[in-house]
Amino acid sequence: SSLPLDTSQTGAVSTRLRATVFSNGSSRSSTQVLISSDLSTFLGDCTQQSGLHGRATRLYSLQGQVVTSTEQLRQSCRPELQLILGKIAGPFWVTTAAETFDPRGNLAFAQRHLQR
Repeated sequence: SSLPLDTSQTGAVSTRLRATVFSNGSSRSSTQVLISSDLSTFLGDCTQQSGLHGRATRLYSLQGQVVTSTEQLRQSCRPELQLILGKIAGPFWVTTAAETFDPRGNLAFAQRHLQR
């Protein structure tokens, strides 16, 4: 299946970038979510697509830093991860309001994929 195309910014057709998202503390089951124009919409999409038990309220990078904009998502398409994830942003970890950040998912991901 092909990705939706975005012509809204420049009139030129470009493939919209997706982000790999894991639930807080996990490094196994990820979801690929299209990066929307604002973080609130993206978090809503994460809630729906990840099957969270509450609304996604925060997003964390591989380094454990809070993501505050979709521009940060777009800038995270790292060449060293493209062999693992493809041309996709991330990985990121999403939390709900009831959760505190759990770095075990980030650490397990790094150990499994980046320390070879």
